[in-house]
Amino acid sequence: MEMGCKMASHKDVEYVVKVAGTLEEKSFRSFDSACAHAIKLSLAYGSLYIDIRVYSTAGAVAAGLREAYRLDPDASATERIEVNVTSWGIVV
Repeated sequence: MEMGCKMASHKDVEYVVKVAGTLEEKSFRSFDSACAHAIKLSLAYGSLYIDIRVYSTAGAVAAGLREAYRLDPDASATERIEVNVTSWGIVV
């Protein structure tokens, strides 16, 4: 999968893990922390999202999302990643 974003840490970039179909969400400053939380929650809840929120042009440049931010700087998420984790149990 190729995405248009870099997983940058920047003061104006936030990674928000959202459980699909609920209002539950948690914010992270690093993509790695958001991914770890998303995998843990996905095992319990199924499908969820990591929304990448950008709050400035500098943040958009750092995240590699300059064009998406330019098109709609007021969007609730500049990029959305869907996460689905399946546990297969014991594999022999």
